[in-house]
Amino acid sequence: IDRAGNAGASNEIAFELNTEETPVFLTIEYDAFSPNSDGVRDTIRIIPQMKVTEGIDTYRIVIRNEEGNTVRTITGKGKIDSYQWDGAGSDGKKVNDGLYSASIDILYKNGNNPSAQSRQFLIDTQFPAVTLKTEYLLFSPNGDGRKDIVTVDQTGSQETLWEGTILASDGTAVRRFFWKGLPGTMEWNGTDDAGNTMPDGAYSYRVSSTDAAGNTARGE
Repeated sequence: IDRAGNAGASNEIAFELNTEETPVFLTIEYDAFSPNSDGVRDTIRIIPQMKVTEGIDTYRIVIRNEEGNTVRTITGKGKIDSYQWDGAGSDGKKVNDGLYSASIDILYKNGNNPSAQSRQFLIDTQFPAVTLKTEYLLFSPNGDGRKDIVTVDQTGSQETLWEGTILASDGTAVRRFFWKGLPGTMEWNGTDDAGNTMPDGAYSYRVSSTDAAGNTARGE
């Protein structure tokens, strides 16, 4: 109101007072995946977990390699869903095998700007490898000192676990062997896991390993 008694007023605007905390966490679906188009763990989900899912203005997810270099950036507005990464960099080419991590920055409409870092995860597109060799395919575990044991020499890659299995002709597993690291030499004396002597007949041997990224190799 001025001195002459003229009155005027502005329009009204409504605003929101919001002091709610908006923490965010970032989790990874697997510890390792293998974007090699074999149909097993070809992608990995990057999963933001937020206390407050409404009122998000913008967000940015950044994927970095072990050296800290950015290989992929994802930006968006509004609600955040999990992001499924196929191992491709910003240039569309598959990134190299190695350790990676993800981070997220969120800007809420009330000005809150939380961020979070994921644990490291591994890209491994290489399959385990193994080759088998034996001197003979007929043996007689009868204690006479002649061909009482069948031996299979195994050459393979360094893996967390190798499993070898003796199979009867009907496919039943009768004996199992395990190795950590490199696959060792398999020696079978004709008994099952309980120490019982197996009957005469045809048997087969199979060894396999599946790494943390889902890559599998098998020798028979």
